[in-house]
Amino acid sequence: QRYLRRVREAVVSTQSTGFPGGPPMPGTSIVMQGKIVDAKSNWVFNFHTKDKFHIALHFNPRPGHKKIVLNSSVKKGAGYGWNKEVHLGWPAGFKPGAAWTVVVIFHQKYFRFIINGDEIKTHFPHRMPFPEIRTVSVGGPKGTFQIALRSCLLIDQNLWGADIAKSKARDLMDCRNKCMAHPHCVAFTYRVKSRECWIKKPGHKLPEYDATLISGLKSCFK
Repeated sequence: QRYLRRVREAVVSTQSTGFPGGPPMPGTSIVMQGKIVDAKSNWVFNFHTKDKFHIALHFNPRPGHKKIVLNSSVKKGAGYGWNKEVHLGWPAGFKPGAAWTVVVIFHQKYFRFIINGDEIKTHFPHRMPFPEIRTVSVGGPKGTFQIALRSCLLIDQNLWGADIAKSKARDLMDCRNKCMAHPHCVAFTYRVKSRECWIKKPGHKLPEYDATLISGLKSCFK
């Protein structure tokens, strides 16, 4: 209970910012980076909806317990109503003074995690609609957090329809450049294996899962 009170205070009182790039879509990702300050202090980042008490993802490394706790919360009375925790093992590289990088990928059904370059087998299922996420808050010792970045690529996602043109591209960035150079292009989709590239005008559908494709929005790259 003491720990939960500390986290609640941190969520409210420490740094909070709008979600990088706007509300997430399937296939988008957020890169969180920082440094592990010491071997005892807990730290946390949270993805909130419009209501700060509604937390879609609570990511909480606990060095003293050698585990990472995942959870979510909904408003309960005048505070937080925490749900069932999910635990991840302690990454080997999480040591005092070491840099850390956590990539959170938004899948249709769950969050995926890449921690210091290693994809974690345990996924965290969505407990509330993740497109409702609006802000990120962080809490921990000074110097723990350095940056939060939005990925402009939609991994394993197809933006169907509204094609301007289909062509071959040398690689993903070449496909992106074809879209950037076209005045009416707003998005692109690239098939890695065949190197096919589709550039798209307004009117394409929302992202749909397809493990063979990578898509992107022109506005995100500007």
